[in-house]
Amino acid sequence: MKIKLTQEQMTHGAKVGSKRLIENIHIGRKDKAGIYSFDSHIAGALGEVAACVATGVDWRVVGETYIGGPDIPPDWEVRTMRKNYGTVRIKPKDKDDRKVMCVIGELGEYDVVGWCRATEAKQPEYWRKGRFPGF
Repeated sequence: MKIKLTQEQMTHGAKVGSKRLIENIHIGRKDKAGIYSFDSHIAGALGEVAACVATGVDWRVVGETYIGGPDIPPDWEVRTMRKNYGTVRIKPKDKDDRKVMCVIGELGEYDVVGWCRATEAKQPEYWRKGRFPGF
């Protein structure tokens, strides 16, 4: 499903991503590469807004939960990527009862390509080793 965000939706996502980064700086939580990055937080929040549009959830809920809560209530996690790498990273710590949605794109233009339940993806045959291990 193709999604084109409005200026208002993009502004909301950028504000949420910036807020998340600032919160992380204050608690000393770096991203997976060991850095603080506005880009990754804003890109993720924009993907979450696109996922809301795709599922019919009010996109203004993005940012109401962060650490520990779902990206989109009640049970959605969103993985945003700039390109289609043919896989979506499901982390061992992802809660089994969550649904994980794959969103591909950037700069307000996204393609919601699918989703799966975390528990279904966490099968031994899907385990991937390397720099960012996961399912």
